[in-house]
Amino acid sequence: RLQQQAVPEQQPAGREAVLDLARRDLDDAVTYVHALQSHDAPRGFVAFTALPVTLARATLDKLAAEGPGAKLPRDVMALAAELDQRLDRGAPALGTQSIG
Repeated sequence: RLQQQAVPEQQPAGREAVLDLARRDLDDAVTYVHALQSHDAPRGFVAFTALPVTLARATLDKLAAEGPGAKLPRDVMALAAELDQRLDRGAPALGTQSIG
């Protein structure tokens, strides 16, 4: 007969803990995009990696503000256009500040 082992019951992560983890991961992604840009990666590489980060940041901001079920409005094209304009100016693709 198998001996049953006591497994500590894990509490589900709270909403803020999940949001904090997502923010840290996005901060890492921002660092990666800045590294690409500062090492003269082709513009297309920078845009390709910066756009999902831009969308994820906007979605996380919306989720933090409105809670579960919040969705990013259909202004994805506006976010993409803003990214394109920043790259055209030679500006950083993404801001360096942490989101939240």
